[in-house]
Order: sequence, then C-alpha cells, then structure tokens
Amino acid sequence: MPQPLDANVMRRLAFIRFLYDQSMDQVNQPEPLPATAILSFHDAVELFLRLSAEHLKQNLPSRVDFAEYKDRGTPPA
Repeated sequence: MPQPLDANVMRRLAFIRFLYDQSMDQVNQPEPLPATAILSFHDAVELFLRLSAEHLKQNLPSRVDFAEYKDRGTPPA
C-alpha cells in the first residue's frame, strides 16, 4: 500500500516541477539559451528519482551516478 505524501514530499515535488517547467521554458528561448534546458531537466529527473527511492524506502548510496538509476530500479525476477 502506498504511503501518503507528507508536506515535505509535496514541497520537494513542487520544486521538482518548478525545475521541469523551467527547462520546458528554456527550450523555447532563442539560441543559445535552449542549451541550458538539458541541465534543468537533468536536475529535475535526478531529484525525482532520488525522492521516489526515498519514498519507497529504497536504500541508495549518498552518491549515485545518473546512469545507475536504471539498474537500481530493476525488480527481481
């Protein structure tokens, strides 16, 4: 059964959404400004993955390379 989202999780989700929205706005800017969009989008995705893992009580090391997230979420066969 999923746990309810507390106020701290909701604040963190709001910030993640802010970063995502910011990256979508940056994409539509004149060149060369869209180049910064990937940084904001990367941060939003990484923060969301970290928050998701914490909420689901998954033990992650304090430092996880971005590419490692896909391997850590593989359910057992």
